[in-house]
Amino acid sequence: MTSMKSFRIEAATLRAAMQEAQRQFGRDVLIAGSEQTASGFVVTVQIPSAETQADALPRASTRRRRRDQPNEAIVEIPRPDPTRRRFSRGFAPLAERALSQGYPRTILEAVQFALRNTRIRLDREGDPALPRAAAQVLASLIPTTSLADQRTVAVVGPTGVGKTTTIAKLAAAADQRGESVAILTLDTYRVGAVEQLRAYADLLNVPCEVAFTPSDLARHLERFADRDRVFIDTTGRSPFDRKALDHLRAHLGRNPIATTLCLPASSRRVDAQRALEAFAPPTPSSMVLTKWDETDAPGEVLGLAIERKLPISHITVGQEVPEDIVPANRTSLALRAFELDRADAGVEVTR
Repeated sequence: MTSMKSFRIEAATLRAAMQEAQRQFGRDVLIAGSEQTASGFVVTVQIPSAETQADALPRASTRRRRRDQPNEAIVEIPRPDPTRRRFSRGFAPLAERALSQGYPRTILEAVQFALRNTRIRLDREGDPALPRAAAQVLASLIPTTSLADQRTVAVVGPTGVGKTTTIAKLAAAADQRGESVAILTLDTYRVGAVEQLRAYADLLNVPCEVAFTPSDLARHLERFADRDRVFIDTTGRSPFDRKALDHLRAHLGRNPIATTLCLPASSRRVDAQRALEAFAPPTPSSMVLTKWDETDAPGEVLGLAIERKLPISHITVGQEVPEDIVPANRTSLALRAFELDRADAGVEVTR
């Protein structure tokens, strides 16, 4: 019986770790598992120890070396073979559902690889344990968090993503929990923004103040130092408007404020990535996915959250305040990705 030898490959993102594993050992390498670490992701690969190094590792070309590189081996990376990237017969129906929602293929490949060394039958359809196991693996990759330990939170994001309504929902939920709340806004640019937020504040019977300058913000934060929660609304800006983004950083960077990035659940990956980069520094510590009820394809932005390890705190599912906001639940998100309900997957929904 041929014994197996294990190798661990670490990279900043799951995609990078998977690509490096396949680059080193070939696209058919057996990936025994993947895990998230403090610094990135680690994938574990296994190869038969009986194989020679030349057979197991990328092969150096036997072409003649150039004279100016006498000691450098020329490594040829084989061209990708699309036929080798097909999902197994058992996992394919689940994968296709997630792909149709925009989930990156690399993440679904990681889920399948994690299932290979289990007793799950991937070579045929109908294994009743497969949906549950697949949902559990995907759920383990989805980062979620709570804002309960964040006293002062600023909601940032591009124009039209629902920041003001999200602020109202977060403030109302905190008020219902019996917490003392104050609302601040930096949004003096959008017509009617201050009036809209003050209307929400009046309904909650909580104070709402406008900060025109960084010193105004610092003064208001000191004034509300006795409040349990302070929520800060910000002006929506284009990710390409550097001047406006620098102005926002000048307000937030001088105070101990956690930032959460608001993005629509329908965001394309490229747009979500651009927004994430534009609103840093400081790097947002969490994400709120808005307008979940307006899309059938949340996979691109969720895939980016997984790869960037940006935890999701809440999801908004409508315009009603405060009803239409829910804490992010990783198991529910995984079930949604595979279009399963709890009965299909045989799992309980837990944070």
